[in-house]
Amino acid sequence: DEILLLGAGDVSLAGSVYAQKQGLPVSGHPALLDIELECRVQAVCRQAIEQGILSSAHDCSDGGLAVTLVESALAGNIGASIDPLPDAIPANVALFGEGPARIIVSLPAHKADELAALAESNGVPPTRLGRVGGRSLTVDGQFSLDLDDLSKAHSSALASLFDLG
Repeated sequence: DEILLLGAGDVSLAGSVYAQKQGLPVSGHPALLDIELECRVQAVCRQAIEQGILSSAHDCSDGGLAVTLVESALAGNIGASIDPLPDAIPANVALFGEGPARIIVSLPAHKADELAALAESNGVPPTRLGRVGGRSLTVDGQFSLDLDDLSKAHSSALASLFDLG
């Protein structure tokens, strides 16, 4: 399957989970909501699901792109290889920036043109991110994490927050 981002909403680290975990101020201006874009992104996703185009869809919200990719990989028990991030914004913002009007989807490669046509007819920019497969989650030039290690970290996260061991 191919992995695509539907939408191109603004992202910000202000008030994000990343900012909180890094000890950064949680103040600032969160990403702006373009309600019309948000409605179009949601509509395209719903239509693509109804038409059987998508294999999966996951909102890109708390934790940003990186967390969405991890959650999706764990849910499907399959890794992914993500293309290099764009140079236009810092990697930490691209990976952990939060904002509206963004949904990560996967779909068979032969349905990519179908999704692109649907998205473009609704004014929703689709961006190819990479491919599903393997036993690791790799973002080219940033990190490669074994799926088993991610699963262990995920399953022990709550216990570690409460020091339950």
